[in-house]
Amino acid sequence: AATAGSTALAPSATLQVLRSIGEDIGAVVLAVLAIVAPLLAAVLALAVVVMAVKVVVMVRRALRRRRGSGAV
Repeated sequence: AATAGSTALAPSATLQVLRSIGEDIGAVVLAVLAIVAPLLAAVLALAVVVMAVKVVVMVRRALRRRRGSGAV
């Protein structure tokens, strides 16, 4: 779901399929890691969440700067 926002503006069906496949692969890898190495899976999941939060913060700051400069 996190990647859906980044590809929502691109109407390409190919891009949507690739995004979906990427999400599925990520979910399978995380599920297998949760079984084989739960601690590693937890660390990886936490890292992904932290990166997602950082991206959201960066985008919000960029939008605020853009709005503040009157470029919207």
